[in-house]
Amino acid sequence: MAINKDFSLELQRAADDVVDAGLHAAELMNKPAGRGVRSREYFRSLANVLDLYTSPKNLVDGNPQGPLHVIVAKQLESLCKYLSTGIIPAPIKHCARRGRPLGPDERRDIICAVNYVLAAKQRLIPDRHPIETIVVEYGVSDRRTVQTWIVKHRKTAARGRPADPELIKDRMMEAARRYRGSGRNQNAIRRRASKRGQA
Repeated sequence: MAINKDFSLELQRAADDVVDAGLHAAELMNKPAGRGVRSREYFRSLANVLDLYTSPKNLVDGNPQGPLHVIVAKQLESLCKYLSTGIIPAPIKHCARRGRPLGPDERRDIICAVNYVLAAKQRLIPDRHPIETIVVEYGVSDRRTVQTWIVKHRKTAARGRPADPELIKDRMMEAARRYRGSGRNQNAIRRRASKRGQA
């Protein structure tokens, strides 16, 4: 089966974005202002091309039909060589941010919570107080946290929500367990604050 031409062009454009973002980050590497933003943009474009490469549109019987751009592969090779020797390469170092930004796993768990609330509001799940349920299960400090999640992630959640209400509930409970273990719940935040106060 031949690869779809439109998808092939999409994959090529995504690879070009990686190359452009990498060049832009490399050209300005010695300029600290905006270095983190440029590095994160590079890795965002790299994640996008890898996501496309492994998407169902590109796979036939589990095998990719469109090739991974050679420059993208070389850049990944270079980063992996540094990491394999225990050195964190500059583009990765510059990605670090202050605080605790939301990672992909935590974002996935939050989307499970939003899916649960939306399903309950549509009466697919019998829960008259879904926001309170999420506050308790996820161990967050208050309703506002959950309401903020809904505003930020409603569209993403709606796109990937399973149709089966039991599956939505099961995924939420599993995600809540992971979230509580991630160090973002209110008890973990209080522990960190008290350690800072003792220092």
